[in-house]
Amino acid sequence: MKCQDCGQTLRKAEGDYLAETKELGSVRVPKIRWLQCPLCKGRYLPAGEITKVNNYIKVTVAQYLAACPISQFVSATKAGEILGVTKQAFSKNQRIKHGFIYAYPMDGKQYYLKESVQKFKETGDGRVPLSLAVHEPVASMKRSMKISRLALNPAEPSVHALAAGRAG
Repeated sequence: MKCQDCGQTLRKAEGDYLAETKELGSVRVPKIRWLQCPLCKGRYLPAGEITKVNNYIKVTVAQYLAACPISQFVSATKAGEILGVTKQAFSKNQRIKHGFIYAYPMDGKQYYLKESVQKFKETGDGRVPLSLAVHEPVASMKRSMKISRLALNPAEPSVHALAAGRAG
């Protein structure tokens, strides 16, 4: 296969892939295979690897949201009020269904990140930056993540702790 930019023959490569995301900034995704141009360094990800990268990002976003204090979230009814629409109109909005507002499931309901709802109201895209740090693999993410946009209060239960019944 040839590079689309310079015509050189692509070579197989494997390793950690640094993905740039709107949600998290730079995310280091482990064990990804790609084709790389030896001349211009262009990278071409096969479809299966793109799926791996997207799934890794989804899991990382979910873990970040799970660590956020419950006070950072609102119900669908409250989110609809913020946007000036009914709960039904909010729930049927295709952009919201496709993740343009961050949501976390708990007790069979979705709760929405307030900052994300506010940004969606202003711009139509509520995918606010969740962190500016480069994330390590998910297993070590909690140790290395620097949270810059949303302050976490250790005294307040997280969404994950409440969902797991560990809130005190």
